[in-house]
Amino acid sequence: MTKILATLAVGFIALAASISAEAKSARCFISTHGYFPCKFNMTDSDGSFTIRGGDVEGFSLIMQDDGFAGGFERFGGKNTSLAGTFVRASDDPACWNNPEIEVKVCAW
Repeated sequence: MTKILATLAVGFIALAASISAEAKSARCFISTHGYFPCKFNMTDSDGSFTIRGGDVEGFSLIMQDDGFAGGFERFGGKNTSLAGTFVRASDDPACWNNPEIEVKVCAW
C-alpha cells in the first residue's frame, strides 16, 4: 500500500506540473463543489486525468487498476491525497465514486 501511495504521489506531482495546452473544455461535477465549467486534461493513456475550474484548483484521478483510481485535490497550492478508492460508475462511465469519503466526480 505504501508503494502504491508513493507511486501515486510521484505521478500526481508530475501530473500537476503538466497541465498543458492539451486541456479541453468540459462540464464537471464534484459532489463537494457542484457543477462547473472546467478544463479536462487526460494525463496518461491508462485514463488518468486532471480537471480544474470554478473554485477547483486541481482534481486528479490516477488509475490504479481497471475501473479503480486514487484521487488527489489541490488546496491552497498544495496537493492532498484523498482517502479511499474511486470506482468508475456503472451507470455513467464519465463518473467516479468514492464511497469511503462520499465523493463523486464527473467530467463530460
